[in-house]
Amino acid sequence: MIKVACAIIFYKGKILSTQRGPQMKHPLKWEFPGGKVEPGETPEHCIEREIFEELNIVISPVRQLPTVFHDYGTSKISLIPILADYKSGTIQLKEHLHYLWVSVSELHQPDWIEADLKVVDEVMRSLN
Repeated sequence: MIKVACAIIFYKGKILSTQRGPQMKHPLKWEFPGGKVEPGETPEHCIEREIFEELNIVISPVRQLPTVFHDYGTSKISLIPILADYKSGTIQLKEHLHYLWVSVSELHQPDWIEADLKVVDEVMRSLN
């Protein structure tokens, strides 16, 4: 089981989504950015580190949503979604192909990677 944290980043009423690059697993699917939680690292610290490394922006974690479990067949992940606020920086894509700021009402529109689609449902529940 791979422990992964993802950030649901809010800015001006919209949420950041990123498109996986063609060289990544599940190419061209959309996801909430994040990464593997390192040993001894909290999920909150993980997303702060990963978001800065991958996107060059600073975020502030707000609260954790329920963990989502997904089996991709070749790997199983426990995905820890964390609501966060954008603080500073200009997005520079280092691994992803594109990014979008999506309103909550449009959150189901991107072609999400399977595990993140479950996170979309958690986000919708938490905001209602």
